[in-house]
Amino acid sequence: MLAHPDQLTATLISYLDKGDINAMTRVIADLHLKPGLANKIDTQLDYFRRNAHRMRYDVYKAKGWFVGSGQVEAACKTVVAVRAKQSGMRWTIKGLDPIITLRALHQSGRDHLIWDQHLSQTYTAQAA
Repeated sequence: MLAHPDQLTATLISYLDKGDINAMTRVIADLHLKPGLANKIDTQLDYFRRNAHRMRYDVYKAKGWFVGSGQVEAACKTVVAVRAKQSGMRWTIKGLDPIITLRALHQSGRDHLIWDQHLSQTYTAQAA
């Protein structure tokens, strides 16, 4: 048994960071909590057990992937909201989807995936 709640918290976070959900759930299950609290905790532990394959934070971090939601939320605001929620704008999914795709490519510096060359907006008439 761990001596202090801060030590318990640090241990659980360490297991979560390592992607060791089984160890994390074992530590919590071994706490011998009061019945009312134990039922609530069991519900949460079941969630962790069912989703352990999605919580491989050690693998994700090693690949350089973000594991928090902050970056995703910021990207949604930057890429989607700034472009699509301007005054008076109304969008359908069908209309907004291509615009957001273009914006995401532009914001990530991948314009070249859709534009082979810089296109001039000036129309040059062909002589007849």
